[in-house]
Amino acid sequence: MPEVTAPPEATAPPEVTARSEALARSEALGRSEAVARSEALAPPEALARSEALARSEAAARSEALARSEATVRSEATVRSEVVARGVRFHVRTMGPDDPGAPVVVFVHGLVRDNLSSFYCTLACPVAAAGARAVLYDLRGHGLTECPPTGYGPADAVADLLALLDALGHTAPVHLVANSWGGAVALNAALTAPDRVAGLALIEAHGPSERPAEWNEGLLNTLGEFALMLEHDRPAERFRALGWRRSGRFAATAGALINGTTLLEDLAAAGPLGPADLAALACPVLAVYGEHSDLLEAGRLLPRSVPGCTLHVMPGCAHDVLQDRTAELLEVLLPWLAHHAGTRVPGGGGAR
Repeated sequence: MPEVTAPPEATAPPEVTARSEALARSEALGRSEAVARSEALAPPEALARSEALARSEAAARSEALARSEATVRSEATVRSEVVARGVRFHVRTMGPDDPGAPVVVFVHGLVRDNLSSFYCTLACPVAAAGARAVLYDLRGHGLTECPPTGYGPADAVADLLALLDALGHTAPVHLVANSWGGAVALNAALTAPDRVAGLALIEAHGPSERPAEWNEGLLNTLGEFALMLEHDRPAERFRALGWRRSGRFAATAGALINGTTLLEDLAAAGPLGPADLAALACPVLAVYGEHSDLLEAGRLLPRSVPGCTLHVMPGCAHDVLQDRTAELLEVLLPWLAHHAGTRVPGGGGAR
């Protein structure tokens, strides 16, 4: 999802500025450590050649991605509101309006996320490859209604299946899911195996052999975020600065995390252990960052799921979707071509 930047004349609150500076220092330190490791392993000439090759490959990937996005955006992208289980969902569809086209549904993560994270990364290239791409905001997120209850995995699965029914997609679909969306997708494939043809999981929550602590980190992060939203009141501060988009986002996040049963529902949810995962009947692609806190969950998947391929993204943590979009597409598009029947890209990737 594109980062929201402030107008140049505005001045951020001290707390916001401090957090931004801390984040920038952390990112700079990470980059300097990565450079130091590379320089220690390679002579200057080899390093220069490697950097030139990396720049060339990155430019080629960016050009290909831009062409595919332009192709899809020149076709129809339909925005709609669909009522399912009494909740009004914000939905976007793109790609060929062909009954025979494979349907790929994108399921995003929690609180800070919405369908735009996929719209700006994977959905356009997937649609350009011949899939009917379906994106939706989960209940309480983005432009979807925010009812007071119903935020556990079982309700999220029921929402997804009802939404597919309302859209007329009764045949099996492929699910591409990020972060908490991965837990939703996994549970959907176990609950309704006749509706899910395959799973592409990016940094997915859910798999664990430790039921007592599987989502402890997630709950702690959301709890801290809830306190910040309640006591720092960033929505009011952003509005005062004229940052309307940031203000809307903070208000939506505050209503979700402090005005619903989200935290209670997540605390009551259980993980998917090896026995659960072994029951998955569809092919699974799992992509995790090398430095991700969730990599243990990723490594559990191929040990438990017969049809699972694990791809570990070097030098990356949890933000694989935003930080490594081009590399992720190089893995995802061939996998979808093999399993969903979309058009085959230039070669390589997972199967």
